[in-house]
Amino acid sequence: MNLQEWIARWFTSNGNNGESNKKFVQFISFSMWQIWNLRCNVEFNSAQVQVTNLINQVHKDISDWNANSVRLLNSRNTPSNSRIVSPWSLTDFEFQKFNFDAYFIKENKHMGIGLINFNDAGICGGAQSIHGIANDEEHDEALAALAAIRWEKAEAVQKLHLEGDFLNVVSAINGSLGSVKWTNNNVIQDCGSLLDSFSSWKCTLCIKSPMK
Repeated sequence: MNLQEWIARWFTSNGNNGESNKKFVQFISFSMWQIWNLRCNVEFNSAQVQVTNLINQVHKDISDWNANSVRLLNSRNTPSNSRIVSPWSLTDFEFQKFNFDAYFIKENKHMGIGLINFNDAGICGGAQSIHGIANDEEHDEALAALAAIRWEKAEAVQKLHLEGDFLNVVSAINGSLGSVKWTNNNVIQDCGSLLDSFSSWKCTLCIKSPMK
């Protein structure tokens, strides 16, 4: 089967009921993302088109999405009055700790990102601020994490410790993709792709005030 034949089959195997249409839209969404990702790899990394691998990845994405959606729904339905405050602390030996945060102005979609990193001795290695446009508060926090990872990758850091205060984004980076809106999944997946290049990494939650 080639790519054109696979896409053509989408429109002959879809049912007419509401649940089937919902699953079809979900399938199309993940497929389009993976096709675009593959197109970039072909263009910039000279990758080969493997339709079977592409299909398997789409089904894996959907399976992960559904599993994480169930977990997220269950966590939202579980009442909790406790709030754990985690103060800032030094990172582990040989790690670089990178704190990221962001603010978002709903009225004009403007965002600001703040980045600062420390080594395992607590010595500051630099700070940076970035301004731009975001879709929502969750989006700008995800972009902040991505900016932090890109900075450390450019510095050839091998062991990275990310720390942020936005629970959904931290959870998504740690593998719970359904923790964020589907519109922000592309940013989280870009984070994951870059994190694969580090020899070791972790992402933790630092709660400074009531959880966002």
